[in-house]
Amino acid sequence: CLRLAKTNNVGIDDFILFDNFINNLKSFDVQNAILIIDACHSGAAISGVKDSGSELSVITQNDIPKGIVILASSRSTQKSYELKNGTNGVFTELLCKGLETGLDGKPTTNGLITIDDIVSYVNDKLESEQYSDFNQRSGFSVYGAEKGIWIAKNKSGEISSNVLLPIRKYIQSSEE
Repeated sequence: CLRLAKTNNVGIDDFILFDNFINNLKSFDVQNAILIIDACHSGAAISGVKDSGSELSVITQNDIPKGIVILASSRSTQKSYELKNGTNGVFTELLCKGLETGLDGKPTTNGLITIDDIVSYVNDKLESEQYSDFNQRSGFSVYGAEKGIWIAKNKSGEISSNVLLPIRKYIQSSEE
């Protein structure tokens, strides 16, 4: 559990300070990681916005090691909601559903689900009537890497080769 705080207040022992977590990533020389935060105001970790009246840190791009992706369940000013039955957070439920169903059967250009693909999927679902009671929108930030970072293979496969797409070269062998 992460708490975006820089001060030691009562009860802080129950949390890992975000600064300490980031310092651990740096000290262990973590080159690539996807941090998924399903918590109220988690967008503060990607926007660098300090929520007025709270203990949230101002996070800057210089604070985050290169190669790190932060995937947040809500904007810095929003709550993250749980499903009405209390089994999961709405964001976690939709994230898992998108990965398990291959974006509800939607093929992708290279057969992979990128961070952008899954965030778009989650936000589209949150805008649907089924999830209209949950006023939250997820977001992400990629630090020092391309935005095409993938999170899973897409079980729905690739878009048909009959569709004209921009040509991209991917590494296909150890020699390349």
